[in-house]
Amino acid sequence: DVIRGESKPSLDQIGQMLQQHPDLKLTIEGHTDDVGDAASNQTLSDKRAAAVRQFLISNYVNPWIVDVPIFVPLSYTFMGYFAFAAGRLLASGPWRTRAPYWWMEFLLGWMLAVWALWVVDPGSPWPEEQAILRETLERLAEEGRRAVGVLLTHHHLDHTGGAKALGLPIAATRETAAMVDFAVDRIVEDGARFDVGPRGWRALHLPGHTRGHLCLREEGSGAVVAGDLIAGVGTVIIDPPEGDMKDYLASLDRLLGTKPGCIYPAHGPVVPGGVAKLEEYREHRLQREELVIGSLKQAGRAATPSELVPAAYPDVKPDLYPLAERSLLAHLHKLVREGRATEREGRYSGR
Repeated sequence: DVIRGESKPSLDQIGQMLQQHPDLKLTIEGHTDDVGDAASNQTLSDKRAAAVRQFLISNYVNPWIVDVPIFVPLSYTFMGYFAFAAGRLLASGPWRTRAPYWWMEFLLGWMLAVWALWVVDPGSPWPEEQAILRETLERLAEEGRRAVGVLLTHHHLDHTGGAKALGLPIAATRETAAMVDFAVDRIVEDGARFDVGPRGWRALHLPGHTRGHLCLREEGSGAVVAGDLIAGVGTVIIDPPEGDMKDYLASLDRLLGTKPGCIYPAHGPVVPGGVAKLEEYREHRLQREELVIGSLKQAGRAATPSELVPAAYPDVKPDLYPLAERSLLAHLHKLVREGRATEREGRYSGR
């Protein structure tokens, strides 16, 4: 029941063993690096453990049969990338990228690959982390998987910070190209196909989080590299004027119509049930919209977004009101466009 670090089976071997013996309870033991202080070492080990657990859950087993280990051998996790499935890799390592969810601390870029390889959203601005990604790409090239370009889902810095560092052609939507401070070599139109992986991928222009946001959907399996359309945990912020709630809901509906499979978000863990997640997201936004409408009625007069936040976001702590106000404003803009609210000099009323 215990696989010790010195035996060093591959993650795929472990996953296959768990499938063959579903009654097993797996715990992985090993060691951490002899670098840094003990607290940092332990934190890094815990994060590696979580990444290993996520790999096994995403590919082989149900979550309740894999214990998150306290220590994980370096050989299990610091391999440069995880192969989640044929044609889908995740560059990994102890990244210090700041993001709302732990997974982003491992994220430098999704890779769409079999023989050719596109790096999606290499976000780290730090040279030492960019160097690790380059080394990973060099190892993949030795295996016959050569990077041919960088593909951006949108312009936010945590998705573009390392785009130039790889020295590869950069592809993005026209709207994203207009927002970044470097040259984009290829404009990606809605429906563009990328012939990588066993089935190929289709680009979908899905605005809402930003005007130029795109997702990538694998033909056949329906797997989606989602950028910031979806988060593995919680929701994504829709911040006007770049963020547009009406566009965002339309994008959720469009992707839902494709009956997506597994979703690979930029923030948070992998989402196995794409349809259920999109339905959950859509319902959440519509429920919030009803609270916004209720806050307009409750105000009884024209009110500013900050005055409406407490009633529209009763589940949010006051110290998060500034963030909530941005999403509230996106809802208000949608209601005004639909003729269900009015705005005058920054104050809003219901109709």
